[in-house]
Amino acid sequence: MAKKMEIVAGDAIKMAGAFEVDPQEIIINADDDMRKFPPAASELDDLIGSICAEGQHQPVLCRRTEENRLRLVVGFQRLRAILAINESGLHIVDGEAVPLRVKVIVEDKDDPAAFLASVAENVQRREASAVDLAYSIDRLMTEFGKSQAEVARLLKCNQSTVSELHTLLNLPVAAQRRVHKGEIGAWAAIELAKLDPGDRRSLMEEMDQDKAAYTITEIRRRRRVQKAEDETMGAGEEMAEEPETAAEESTEGQPEGEPEQETGEPEGQDQAEAAEEQPAKRKRGRPKREEGAVRSRTAKEIRLFWESQAEVGEEEEATDYHKFARDVVKFLDGKLSDGQMANRIIKFHDGKYE
Repeated sequence: MAKKMEIVAGDAIKMAGAFEVDPQEIIINADDDMRKFPPAASELDDLIGSICAEGQHQPVLCRRTEENRLRLVVGFQRLRAILAINESGLHIVDGEAVPLRVKVIVEDKDDPAAFLASVAENVQRREASAVDLAYSIDRLMTEFGKSQAEVARLLKCNQSTVSELHTLLNLPVAAQRRVHKGEIGAWAAIELAKLDPGDRRSLMEEMDQDKAAYTITEIRRRRRVQKAEDETMGAGEEMAEEPETAAEESTEGQPEGEPEQETGEPEGQDQAEAAEEQPAKRKRGRPKREEGAVRSRTAKEIRLFWESQAEVGEEEEATDYHKFARDVVKFLDGKLSDGQMANRIIKFHDGKYE
C-alpha cells in the first residue's frame, strides 16, 4: 500500500485523510495525463455544474516533487473544473464569489506508477477512449519498457486486445479524433487501422460520401467488393494484353525481305490518316482509373473475355466461376444492377455462389 505523506506546500488543512489546498499550487504536467485529446467542452461543463452544486466528492491524487511541490497524478478533469470555477467566479457564498480549494491525497509514486494510476482510474471511470488507451499503451512500452504481456496484466485485459488497440496509432490524427469523439467505434477503427493507407483513405471517403455507419461488418463488406472489383478488372487487363502479344508472335517467323500481305488499308494520305487515328482509338479505349488503379482496354474486349470464361466444355460441369462469368456478362449487358452485381461479387469471394 502506498505511503501517505503530509503536505508541506501551502496552507493545507487536514480533513479525513485528505487535504485542501489552493488549486494554483498543484503542478499540471500534460505528459502525466493519459488522455491524448482534450475532453469535449460539454463534458467539463457538466463537471463544473456538479461541483458547484454538490462540491468535490473525490479528492485528486498528487505526488511530491524534489522541490516539495505537489504534482498531479489523477484527477485532471476535477482540477481543471475547479480552476475554471474560480476563474469565472461561479462559487458563490453569501452573495460573493469565493474561490474553491481542492481536496488532495498525496502518495509516493515514481513516474511509471503515477502514469499507471492515471490510466487505471480513467479506465475504471470509463473516461478513456480507445485512442487514449492506444497512446498509453505506447508510452508504457516505449518510455517505461513494458512488454505487451506486462501491459495486459497491468490493464487486466488480453494481450491480443493490447496489440489491437496499439494499431490505432496507424490511423491519421483526424481519424483518431473521430474515434475519440465516438463517431467511429473502437473495433471498427481497429479494422481500418489494419488497412494500407491508400485503401483506408479511399474506403473512408466512400463511406463518408454514402453516409454509411462505421461498423466492422460494413467495412469488411466494402473491402470484399473492392478486392473482387480489382480482381475482375485485373483479369480484363490481362486479357486485353493478349491480342497485342499474339500479333507480335505472328510476325516473328516471317522472313526478312518478303512483301507484307495486303490488308486492304487505304494508300497514300488515307493510309497515313488511318495510322494516326488507330493510336488515338486505343488511347480512348483505355481510361485510367484514379490513383494508379488497373486500366482496361475496351468494354467490348472485357465482355468477350468473360464470355469465353463462361463457356463450359462438353464433359465439364459448370462451376461457380462459370456462373460468376455469366453474371458478369449479364451485368455488362445491363441485365443486372450495380447492387445485384455487388452481391454476386461478395458471394463469389466468400465461396457461397448460387
